[in-house]
Amino acid sequence: MITLKYLAMLSSVVIIVLAISLTSCVADPVSKEWISIIPNGDKPGIGIVLTETSGLVNSGFFYILDPNDLQTFSKGRRYKLAEIKQTGQIIRCGATVDDDSIYTKTKTLDMTISFQSDFHANQVNATLKSGDGQLRPIVFSNKK
Repeated sequence: MITLKYLAMLSSVVIIVLAISLTSCVADPVSKEWISIIPNGDKPGIGIVLTETSGLVNSGFFYILDPNDLQTFSKGRRYKLAEIKQTGQIIRCGATVDDDSIYTKTKTLDMTISFQSDFHANQVNATLKSGDGQLRPIVFSNKK
């Protein structure tokens, strides 16, 4: 004969097993890489790679690219983006890069990236504002 106490204990076990199985079905957020290449004529180009998870940019790199081979980031000089701050569709960050100047060894480049839409499409238009105030339109593509 099944007692009420036994049924209560059995239902508790079933609830725990269901809860565990449901939490294991929830997928971890997927990170995506977004890439922008900014040509600069016969001078080195700029590459920016942003890693986004659930609409938030959490890391990235700034590249100085060979003007004759803009597509090959591995040939460029890579610098980690620091102090990434995102407010809505505006990202502020900086990168400390090597300087060719005789007087200083490094310099910090501050930049603001304003996205014109969220990260749902395969390409996202944005505006890059450099530390000197120069604005330029850029496009980020989703690296698949």
